Amino acid sequence: MKNTIIIFLMFFLVVPPVMSQDNDYFYYYNGQKNYLQIDSTSVMVLSNDSITMSKRHGLSLKWMTRNDLSEFSGNDRQRSISTSTVSLFNIPQNISKDDYNIIVEEFKKIKGVTHVLPSFRRNGCRIDATGSIYVKLFSEDDVKLLEQMANDYEMSIVEKNRYMPLWYTLSCVNSSLDPIAAANLFHETKYFEHAEPAFYMYNISQSNDTFYEDQWNLKNRGLDGGISNIDINIESAWNITKGGNVVVALIDNGIDMEHPDLEDNIYDVSFDAVTERPQSVVWGGHGTACAGIIGAIQNNGVGVSGVAPECKLMSISFCNVSILAAYGIYVNEASMLANAINVAWNCDADVISNSWGGGAESSFIDNAISAALTQGRGGLGSVVVFSAGNAEPNGNTRVKYPANSNPDILCVGALSPCGERKNPNSCDGEQWHSCFGSELDIMAPGVLIPTTYINDSGNSSVVHSEGGYYHTAFNGTSAACPHVAGVAALMLKVNPELTVKEVNDLIESTANKVRADLYSYSISPNRTNGTWHNEVGYGLLDAASAVRAARPLMTISDSVKFSSVIGRVEVTGVDVLLENVEIKKSAEVTINAENSITLRPSIKIEKGAIVKATTN
Repeated sequence: MKNTIIIFLMFFLVVPPVMSQDNDYFYYYNGQKNYLQIDSTSVMVLSNDSITMSKRHGLSLKWMTRNDLSEFSGNDRQRSISTSTVSLFNIPQNISKDDYNIIVEEFKKIKGVTHVLPSFRRNGCRIDATGSIYVKLFSEDDVKLLEQMANDYEMSIVEKNRYMPLWYTLSCVNSSLDPIAAANLFHETKYFEHAEPAFYMYNISQSNDTFYEDQWNLKNRGLDGGISNIDINIESAWNITKGGNVVVALIDNGIDMEHPDLEDNIYDVSFDAVTERPQSVVWGGHGTACAGIIGAIQNNGVGVSGVAPECKLMSISFCNVSILAAYGIYVNEASMLANAINVAWNCDADVISNSWGGGAESSFIDNAISAALTQGRGGLGSVVVFSAGNAEPNGNTRVKYPANSNPDILCVGALSPCGERKNPNSCDGEQWHSCFGSELDIMAPGVLIPTTYINDSGNSSVVHSEGGYYHTAFNGTSAACPHVAGVAALMLKVNPELTVKEVNDLIESTANKVRADLYSYSISPNRTNGTWHNEVGYGLLDAASAVRAARPLMTISDSVKFSSVIGRVEVTGVDVLLENVEIKKSAEVTINAENSITLRPSIKIEKGAIVKATTN
């Protein structure tokens, strides 16, 4: 096995300083140069042997170890990868550019060191080169070319990705090229479809029926300064379905599978993208909180209710907290995140909920998302939902990657109990922003959400009740995202033949245009599902309207009499009679009669409904 050793000295909750200097560090993403800012708080050292050092430049070292995949299976043979070391050293703050460069040069003098790179920032997030690169072939016929180039530059092929077999991982530790230069060289040859550095991405954002009366997200009674009926209108949807056995995958840090409010809804497949084995450890409480919003058991006398309380929850975890918990740092690589997505749709996830984002853009991850959207559910596509991201009061409020990477993703922002885009001035009093912009599709409740949790004695919002733990005020676009995933599950229960586009279109077109006094919804280019606003998308998720609209198209022949018409209905016959009918605002009713159409006064038609009637 290849042993990768990472050294961490301290973790700052505030954004560390970025050295102001000209630099040419970039990598290619979708054919464009993505420039990287140098982060002067640390330096990444790659070596082909363990480094033994005393204190240098005031550095106090702490060592940690994690194991990576060390064998590559290809062309019917195994390739062993030599031991290598990746070391991250903290640099004293407020040093000058010259002093920083001196430190870099000192590291280069150490025996066994092959490359020294600064740490970087991308989209406000800290990232570091891992010592490897990812390369995607145009076809399997190009593997010989890859092997030749790897040999020419003293690089080792580490892995052929089992889920996307055109993607390969190559180690640069013994090469004359550092990983950023190597990735750029491979891209610029035009021999390969994609080439990018493998980055460590730190703290990818995971924004932070005993309690049913407190679940304003499901039924807002105007408590705590909220506005009555600013909720997802779920109770009417439950009269139609509760999502029985639809599979929702949560790509997160694991679900507490023995939680009394979740255990009966746990799917029989789980996967840890770090160990590549079924889940054995829950890396934190975040995944359990998201799971409760989607699928907490209903009417069991304990806890909370999920949006789809009879769905199945698939736990796909990626947070390697075991290594880094002492420092509050989560480290992930694009390959782990891509593998997590690929396992989800390959294991029959109907919906994939992703309450995470940030870090460096990656074609590796993009390809996995695209595969889920196009190949999941037997070609209908798995519905992929991402949180838009959170921002500090003065932070960057643009939608975060990957939510901004593919128009077929449902990008979800967070709403306050008063129907405002969550911001530092919203009625809940919390000091953060829900990110927004052109990629934003839909809003859902994202603050003060009661949900399931794990034992966390240090969190005053976590309580113990009826044998399980609950978070009484979970928040963030992380909380908003699973609401949409749950509603998608309800829709697929009533109509499993819906495509990804149809699910997305119906969720968007049935949204509640909440707080029109604050947001001027209007027709926008490339937004075809009604009026839209860049701060709140199409509006607030409306579960009942979305589920009604998702019901299959009914074709009824000859003379008919309806007691109700909800959803998309096509009526054909010689004579058609409609009476005692309530046609909801989300309905589309088409009537074709050979002789006559009779509409009795008992009909109710809500504003926004579409009724088309023709006779021969």
